[in-house]
Parts: sequence; structure tokens; C-alpha cells
Amino acid sequence: MAESKKKKGENTVEDGREVLASVVIALVLAFVFRAYVVEAFVIPTGSMAPTLLGRHLVVNCDQCGYGFDVDPKKDQVADNGTVQTSPSIKVICPMCRNRQTIENGQYMVSGDRILVHKYIYSLSEPRRWDVVVFKAPHQPELNYIKRLVGLPNEELIIIEGNLYTRSIDDQEQPTGDWSIARKTDRRLAVQRAVWQPIYHSSYVPMDKNLPGWKVPWTTRQPKLWDLETKGRYHYYGGMSGSIEFEFDPNFHLGADLFAYNQIKDRNATIHWQVPIEDIRLAVAVKAQDDGLSVTLQTMARIDDTATAVPVPIRAKIDAKGQLTIKTKGDRELIKPVELGPLMGGQTYELEMWFVDQHLMFWFNGKVVAQKKYDIDMKNLLAREPLRQQDYPKVSIELDGGIANLYRVQLDRDLYYTPVTSGSYMSGRATIDGGPVKLHKNQFFCLGDNSPHSHDGRFWEQREEWAADRAVRIDHEELRPGIVPRYLMMGRAFFVYWPAPIRYDPKSLIRTPNFGDMRFIR
Repeated sequence: MAESKKKKGENTVEDGREVLASVVIALVLAFVFRAYVVEAFVIPTGSMAPTLLGRHLVVNCDQCGYGFDVDPKKDQVADNGTVQTSPSIKVICPMCRNRQTIENGQYMVSGDRILVHKYIYSLSEPRRWDVVVFKAPHQPELNYIKRLVGLPNEELIIIEGNLYTRSIDDQEQPTGDWSIARKTDRRLAVQRAVWQPIYHSSYVPMDKNLPGWKVPWTTRQPKLWDLETKGRYHYYGGMSGSIEFEFDPNFHLGADLFAYNQIKDRNATIHWQVPIEDIRLAVAVKAQDDGLSVTLQTMARIDDTATAVPVPIRAKIDAKGQLTIKTKGDRELIKPVELGPLMGGQTYELEMWFVDQHLMFWFNGKVVAQKKYDIDMKNLLAREPLRQQDYPKVSIELDGGIANLYRVQLDRDLYYTPVTSGSYMSGRATIDGGPVKLHKNQFFCLGDNSPHSHDGRFWEQREEWAADRAVRIDHEELRPGIVPRYLMMGRAFFVYWPAPIRYDPKSLIRTPNFGDMRFIR
């Protein structure tokens, strides 16, 4: 059989063409993928902190070891990315109140790099609490990233840090009742992602005489408790004994202040006085013997009348392992749940949540009891707002034999602030002194870093091209603060390159932070 003979070098030419064709196809696919499927973005600012971080400084407390991030002012950062201030910046550790110096010459860390689904909203509707990327209506050359809180054909209003919505028709007439927008109704992972730490028992300063430091958990029964040992609180047993969290407005971050903002927000003392109601109390319990009884307590307004005042909520696991949740007068809030007795030598993870008028009790990572409270809007607006000094009485009570408490943690919820109508505590407005009204194909977005987020509460201007496009596409005027559907770019879903680690603050060497790669909630 005759064989065809190829000229010398013919294989090389064909192979080269195949390689070139493969490269071209790969580039085309990459461009198509980037344009229509997934695109990478870098978080530029701190408006979503601490959920997502823009350029920032990483601080590790040299007393308790707690790590936190801060955001210097622009005029404090040199062109090479180093902090240049005189005198040096001092930041306060939110856990132990250690005042730590940020020396000149420390390098800023770049923002989180994220992936965004660009096609997702062609297949499904945007959902409340999505983290979305969109073209800013007032600056169309900029891409913004915020949390989606308001949906088409509804009104939205902020009351005491929480969001309330109701549906409306095309003539802006109500078609439903007001209800609180619960993050727990979406996915519990969303609420877990936005808890803000108040205190964690693992972070105790080496110097117990550190100015301003004190263990925030106190007891009236000092013979029953050792609260000074790092990493755990010891209960000697023998009789019922409790510890209570002592809120101190000069120590703990209030409901409207983040450690991240403290350099920019030093004079905003009002934020330190905003009351706290929505909390998570978490603790790991390990008893020496069987049959320990544990009670977690907080306080909240669970009455749906206009005269509602904070009342105690006590979740108790008794010696036989029955969970009961009651309030004053021994009134039962939730039917008892049989969990089984707490066994000696085993560690049990307990959590109590009261957030967005939703009471939940967790046992070893699972919700075992819950109840939602829906309050009529007339009563909600009529009731006396929490005062500045109102903090819940949070406590832990044990009864039985010797036991230890580990990872005692107290967190608070996000607190959304209005920008009009006065007080941060009782502000009942969002835009133009009243509720936001969203028409068809309109959305409303807020940043998780509510005190320092340039979001729908502040957009007073709009580009003419965007307003004209709104009239032509949606047949209605583009109003300030609104994100129309055609400016929505997609949903952020993954942090693929978190802010890197710099072990030496003055070194250019950075280590990838693979441990912080995560899905965005």
C-alpha cells in the first residue's frame, strides 16, 4: 500500500496552526465566559465590611491576640500603599480595649477578590439578602456591591435598625400588611454571616491590669465561679449559680459601630449609645457529672401591643434534658422539647438567638425550638423606642455538679440606620422622610457597613442617560436611591482570593489566605 509522504516541516506547520486555533478558541470562550457567565471583581471600599473587605489594615492585638481590620482615611495612605500619619494612629481592640499603635510605614492589604454570576438573574428573580453587583445609577462608570433589601412592588422602611416591607400595586396602593424582613427566612447562613461580635471569652489580655480591661461577665456568687482563667469559666457546683453580661457603653461596641470604622468614626459618639436587642448567645458546656441544668437568658419585646416593654426570655435545659422556654410569670413561649440529659464528660454547643423578632434555640448545631413574633405596624410605631441605655440582661445559669463553660460568645445583629427624620434609635424613614416605594423592576440596596456605606439612602443625583433609559424601558422616572433592573450585573457568590496575610506589617511579602476562601452569604 502506497504511503503519502509529507514534506519536511509540514507537521510543524500543522501543529502550529492547531495550537494557534486552540489559543484563539480558548480566548473566545474566556471572553464569552467573562461577558455572560462569571466575572471577577475586586472589592474597592469598606461599605460591605466586615462581610467583604476593601483595602484595609489588618491588626492583631498584641495583648489578647484578637484579629480585626481597620480602614484608615484616604489622606493617611501614601501612593505606595503605606500608612503615613503623624502622630501615629492608635486603634482600640474591640475585645480587650488594648490601645495599639499603628506605626508609620505599615502596608495596606488589598480588598477581597470575588466571583459574580452574571447570568443568574436571567434565569431566576433576585432575592432579598443577595449580595449584588450593579452599575451605580448616579455614577454609571462605577460598579457597586451591596446587599439587596428591597424588591419590586413593595414599600420598605427602617425602624430601630430593622427592615419592614409590604407589597404595593402599580398605583403605590398597599396590597398587603407590613412585616419584618427576616434574614432567617432566607437562609440561616445569611444571618450567621452578618453577626457582629460583642465579646468572646477566648480573648483575654496578657496584662490583667490593662487600663480599661475587665471581664464583662460578672456574678453575685463569687464562691461558685472562677471567671479569671483564660479560655474557660469554671463553675464549682453544689447550688444554682449564674453569670451576667455587663454592657458598658465605654467598652463594648454599640449597635451602630464597627471596629473597622473606628479611625474614621472617632467623633461619632452617638453610635456608641445605640441600644442592642437582637443578639446571639453561644456557649459550649462540659459537665463533670450527668444531669447538669443550664439556663440561657436574654430580654426582648415580644408583646405585639403598643405597650410592649423588654421582658426576660429564659431557655432552660433541666436535669432530665427537657428544654423549656418561658418569660415572666412562668408563661410558656414554646412547647417543651425533650433533648435528653446532659451527660458528664461530653461537650454540648448551645445557642440562643433573638433576631428580627425571631426566637431560636440551637442544640449541637441544630435548631430545636423557635417562634416568630409579628407585630402590627400601628403598635410598632406607637410603642416607646428603646432608650440609649437599654441593653438586654443576658445571663447563663448552671445548677448541678462541677462544669466548665468554653467559647462563651455574645454577638449582635446588623443595625441599619436611617438618614432622615432624626434619631438613630427611633428613625422611621429611609428616603425623603418616609418609606421607599419600589415599582416594577426596581430594587433597593444597602451596605452591611451601615454607618459608612454610600448606598440607596444617599444617592440624590442621577445621570440623565439612566433616567432617560428608565423612562424608555420601564415607562417611569428613575428616582434617587433606586437600582433599576437593567443596571443589575449579577450576584456575588464566592471570595476566590481573600485579602492576603502580611505577617510583617512593613514587608511587601504577602501570603495567600486560602483559609478565608468562602461562599458569600
